[in-house]
Amino acid sequence: MSLSQTRDDVDVEAAIDGLYRLDIAAFTDMRNALSKRLTATGNRVAAEAVRALKKPNVSAWAVNQLWWNERGLFEGLLDAARQVREAQARGAGAIEQQRLTAERRRAVDGLLAQARRILETGGRAASTGLLRKVMTTLEACAATPDALPAPGPGRLHEDLDPPGFEALAGLLLPQATERPTPPAAPLPPDELSVARDRAAEASKIADEARIAAENAQIELETREAEAEVAEAAARTAARAAELAQQTHRAAKARADELRAVLEQRLESLRLAQAEVVRLRGVEPL
Repeated sequence: MSLSQTRDDVDVEAAIDGLYRLDIAAFTDMRNALSKRLTATGNRVAAEAVRALKKPNVSAWAVNQLWWNERGLFEGLLDAARQVREAQARGAGAIEQQRLTAERRRAVDGLLAQARRILETGGRAASTGLLRKVMTTLEACAATPDALPAPGPGRLHEDLDPPGFEALAGLLLPQATERPTPPAAPLPPDELSVARDRAAEASKIADEARIAAENAQIELETREAEAEVAEAAARTAARAAELAQQTHRAAKARADELRAVLEQRLESLRLAQAEVVRLRGVEPL
């Protein structure tokens, strides 16, 4: 009996695909339920395989959803990356390589926009860091599709490692030559080791530069947001000060009015007292 078939006609592969299409919150319970069902049908091998399946992290889950729900866009990215590699292999001109590289970039941007929608629809914040992880996995899928874990990018449980410097440069940087250069002579073992070390160091430097640039972008966005908040607070404070001045002017005007009324009433009181004195012929108390 194969892994894909059980005694009650359960299509195990389809059932596993269904698990990775679920929301993360439902994954563990549904995985365990499927494993118990397979155990009950006598397919212990499949049951153990299902029980060993790992719950995806959020970014890997987002990539899985792109594979299952945005297959056209996902395959468009893989096709665009393939065309870039083929153009470089045949020594296509810089203009053609630039055009193909731009198409590949648009494919990544389109998938990232859908990933943001999927995350937000599922009640999860589409943070810059989370989308960066999604992009890294998409880059890895595009750069080395043959190295994807079986049966494909729809069952990921963790982020894929970013493509090496050479693969990433091949996808992003069009070649300037019109014709392929002849293959270089093999390096001696010692020189080959040195070249590999230098390539590894260059890859590390490139990764550090990319991370530094991304951190700088995040810092810029944070500072811009803080500036907007400060500007809004300043506008609120200015409006409050203006209202306070208006209130002060109104209060002062009202006080002047009351003072004038008081003076009039005091004068009327003095006149009334004088009249009392006149009528009684006595000094006021």
